[in-house]
Amino acid sequence: MNADTQITPQNLEAEKSILGACLQFPEVVPEVISRVPTPEHFWVPTHRAIFAAIVELSKRNLPPDLPSFTAYFPEGESGISSSVLLGIMSDYGFTRVINHHIDFVLEASARRRAISWARGFIAELQESSEDYDAIWANCMPQLPRLVAESKRHVFGLEETLKQTFREIEEAYHLKSPIGGIPIGLTEFEEQYGIFCRKDLMTIGGPTGDGKTALALALSKNVAGHGDSVIFVTAEMSATQLGKRLLSAESGIENIRLQKGILRNSEFQTLVSSRDNLAQLAIYFVENLVSWERVKSEVRRIKLADPKVALVCIDYAQLMEAKTQEAKRYLEVAKISSDSKRLAGELDIAVILLSQLNQEGALRESASLKHDSDIVFVLSRENDKVGIEIQKNRNGRRGSVSLRFNEDTVSFSDWVERATDVRMRAAGE
Repeated sequence: MNADTQITPQNLEAEKSILGACLQFPEVVPEVISRVPTPEHFWVPTHRAIFAAIVELSKRNLPPDLPSFTAYFPEGESGISSSVLLGIMSDYGFTRVINHHIDFVLEASARRRAISWARGFIAELQESSEDYDAIWANCMPQLPRLVAESKRHVFGLEETLKQTFREIEEAYHLKSPIGGIPIGLTEFEEQYGIFCRKDLMTIGGPTGDGKTALALALSKNVAGHGDSVIFVTAEMSATQLGKRLLSAESGIENIRLQKGILRNSEFQTLVSSRDNLAQLAIYFVENLVSWERVKSEVRRIKLADPKVALVCIDYAQLMEAKTQEAKRYLEVAKISSDSKRLAGELDIAVILLSQLNQEGALRESASLKHDSDIVFVLSRENDKVGIEIQKNRNGRRGSVSLRFNEDTVSFSDWVERATDVRMRAAGE
């Protein structure tokens, strides 16, 4: 065995076992092909050739036996000898462990690809004249794909329904959602459900109606349930958002925190609020308007913290994306479609904030509504904010009300107070 095979991840026994099972038990071939989609996952060139032949025979509805190999893949042309096939068939082919062996082969294949990526990255660092951020931005998108290559992508309906029923049953017994992201707004969750991973949600609203405040409140609630959150802010600094969180947590007016106008007795409250918030895993990404840089940062943080479940981007119209033509609506369309792909790629939910145009539609691109799974549009009257759900792929459309506290710039469930009843009665 040479030095290369000693350092290269591979599992020759698992490769032979998979091929032996296919050669002797044709009924396992469809499942193997669904899990090992390309011959490149095999390390040994002969094994790759044999598996490619098995795939081709399957397309022709032929069994991968010796007569089929002899007829369609002459030994002199294919390089697949009968002695090699017989050797694999005689020594390997236990179907009861085939799934474990597929896992081993996919794991080794993913590692080889990761090594190849790392070598390419090192070569770029050594040879490229571009700056580090540009090199990192070019190489970073490949990392989640490397992880995904070792995962299954095709599932039969029966298997899917079994897993679905297990999740429903678990949610029923635990009285809590499985696979979703609780957002901490009671009325919304009761009527419209929780956020789902892989979903893109767009929050639209006029300037000053609370888009950022709502996204920040949702981020805090999600982090409070134990998930991690990334908040991308192109409009405000991280410390400005930190003051808002402290104001909402402590009940001290945000304007007084900004000016440092505090009573002595409020400092302890502020310290307690700081300590409580410090337990939450919220990452702020500030001062980035390059969309490529934003995506790289999101991927980097997700790789470092797999618990990231939600990304908020504040807001679409402030981001700059590279497009073939320098037209703003094309940039927003790219940001929208990329956000949806990012949600699926990283198994997260993405909230994209957007301004409205004068007609009350999402500004600068119809793609925002098309790509989104859920579209919220805010409208505010005093402390009552109406959220109109204009699109909801996961359920019904409608509206829900939230209470907005101007002093602490925060949201909460709308609970009608006695003063609200009296004011309405007086108005009537």
